[in-house]
Amino acid sequence: MSAQLQATGRVATSQLLVSTPLGIRLLVAGGLTLAGPAHPLLLFAWGYGLATLASLLIGRRILPGRWPRPSQWRLPTRAQWTHALGYAALNLSATAPGELDKTIALRLLGAGAGGIYAVGARIYGALNLPIGAMMIASIPRLVRETSDERRRAASRRLLLVAVAYGIPLGAILWLAAPLFTWVFGARFQGLDETIHWLALAVPAAALRITTGGIFMAERHPWRRVSIEVVGILVLAGSAVALASRSHPAAMPLATAVSEWSMAVLGCLAITLPRMQHPQDSGARQG
Repeated sequence: MSAQLQATGRVATSQLLVSTPLGIRLLVAGGLTLAGPAHPLLLFAWGYGLATLASLLIGRRILPGRWPRPSQWRLPTRAQWTHALGYAALNLSATAPGELDKTIALRLLGAGAGGIYAVGARIYGALNLPIGAMMIASIPRLVRETSDERRRAASRRLLLVAVAYGIPLGAILWLAAPLFTWVFGARFQGLDETIHWLALAVPAAALRITTGGIFMAERHPWRRVSIEVVGILVLAGSAVALASRSHPAAMPLATAVSEWSMAVLGCLAITLPRMQHPQDSGARQG
């Protein structure tokens, strides 16, 4: 439903629909914390399900068009299965890099150091939320754009914005890293060092998010999936290699290497075909 709203240009409504179940679950969790019932986990499970159902009903009412009746439903064709499978695979490949690193950190570093890394990773990940928001707002326009030249120009501007945002922010995070230990307290000793090295990944993450959105807008989901799978493999390999040498910054450096590998591959996958066939857009427009 949120994707359908986004495709019709109602980006803000789409994101509100995505956030609705999260907000309801937060209210349920807060209420349970204040009430202190005997079986909070069971009640939260019920609240979780009701939040999802309520969001589904809300989304059904605000959709711009009606869904086909069940009697009109049909199985997709083979071509439609192939096309849709790439977007389905994105749900796995896009989520894995952001969660796999914390699992690997817990396994290789132990609960204490793994927890410190998870906190740092959440902070670093939150810094790139504006880039994600930019791409969510931009993808519908890129999809609707009929001119290849204008679409490519818009893609270049998005990449420039990602660079202009990521490099200064990474530098600021690098310099501000010591402040986080003071903010979080003595129990998070080592958080400053973790964030210090994660700052190297901020510009790459901005580029990776931007190139991934461009691939979706240009209907190349398998390119994005392939690059993200490479990033997962680089992350796992780098983490194991650095941890085996007892490197103190094993996980932050592995994350930075993984992010940069995906950013570089994504930029190459976008720019190289256009450099090799610069006349295509002009031929199509002519």
